[in-house]
Amino acid sequence: MKTPAISDPHTAVGVAVAGKLELGTAPMVLLATAHPAKFPAAVKAAVAIEPALPAWLSDLYERPERYDVLANDQGGVEAFIRARSRAGRS
Repeated sequence: MKTPAISDPHTAVGVAVAGKLELGTAPMVLLATAHPAKFPAAVKAAVAIEPALPAWLSDLYERPERYDVLANDQGGVEAFIRARSRAGRS
């Protein structure tokens, strides 16, 4: 599994759990939840590096929060991801 150099705290937990699972040849998909610079204190505490916001995220804290609430349904989650991924588009 290719591990990013620095992850946000939530993604880092997913990477750690994925690394402990033994799935044989089954693929593992991890969806990053945020840029590490969104959580500078937590990242600095974990890896002693305070990540800076890249220029394209300079207005991050002024942007409206966007999220979707999904039912606890695997097929629905798969369809949601497929509809929003480049791989899912024909």
